[in-house]
Amino acid sequence: MNEYTAFAKRLKKALKAKGMSQRQLALKIGVVPPAICYYCSGKTQPRVSILRDICKCLGVSADYMIGLKDEEGPYTD
Repeated sequence: MNEYTAFAKRLKKALKAKGMSQRQLALKIGVVPPAICYYCSGKTQPRVSILRDICKCLGVSADYMIGLKDEEGPYTD
């Protein structure tokens, strides 16, 4: 599994856990909905500033999202 696929799986899992659609996430963090679709499909990954916003919105740590940790930790500033 490549890093893009791992991020995509974790993003989809976090969205489901939060009960949020890709479109809702996009609107909350100020990106176009196709961007979230690309992240969820594993075609690309967000830049750091967008990753931070995703983690903050979904309440998960960036370490978890990028695969440095296997456990879902909470987002912290």
